[in-house]
Amino acid sequence: MVASRKVEFEVTSSWTELLALINYLVNGLESITAEYECTKVGLDITEDISEVLRGTARICYVGCNERPSEGFEISEAVKAGLLRSYVFSYCEPTFRLPDLYSEVAKLFSNAVSYLRPYALRTRLEGIEYMLIVLSDGRAFILEGGRRRVSIPYLKTVISSHTHPHSCIPSPHDIRSLIHVLLDGGFGIGIVSMECALGLLRLGPFTEEDYIALTKFRSALSRRDSNAISEVINSRSIGKNVRVILW
Repeated sequence: MVASRKVEFEVTSSWTELLALINYLVNGLESITAEYECTKVGLDITEDISEVLRGTARICYVGCNERPSEGFEISEAVKAGLLRSYVFSYCEPTFRLPDLYSEVAKLFSNAVSYLRPYALRTRLEGIEYMLIVLSDGRAFILEGGRRRVSIPYLKTVISSHTHPHSCIPSPHDIRSLIHVLLDGGFGIGIVSMECALGLLRLGPFTEEDYIALTKFRSALSRRDSNAISEVINSRSIGKNVRVILW
């Protein structure tokens, strides 16, 4: 049953729009790499990734089987108004996929900051709150029900929600995470008064990641403390999903 959303207000800002743009860029560059069998793809950036927001992205490529002509998901960033345009150039990229994923981890910490004040409300009232960043960069804070908050299907880049106490995800949280990753998003977060935890992909979502997450979900359902601790302490699930603690 979907929890009633009593509070819904927009918190869209430059960091949510930048995170959405990076999502399009990451998915687009990964598609270009696979489609054109490139050895290197990335961006030509002089200073900071934020300079690309609502500007022109220069896509660098090296070692492709042919000159890329289609930006795939990057074209969607133009439609969403997050990019003005993009161009392909045969050049050495200054900002590659690992750099973009590093920016994701940095930007995701903003979701933690936004939800910190709500963690106290969750502790006192048991009502959970969620922050979602949609694929077009818009962001909202939603109020759920006691000890749960869920939403109808929306294409989200990231979501983060509060817990009354620990940051250990529930089996439902892992199911939601898998849906986000299958849709090309980056991950989810959990915030409480004691801690904050993120489960983020820092690479393409692979079959190995999917299998590892389903096993982790089973461990959570069984309340297998040893298996749960092993995952949290390793800071890694599968090949590309990382556990980040703040």
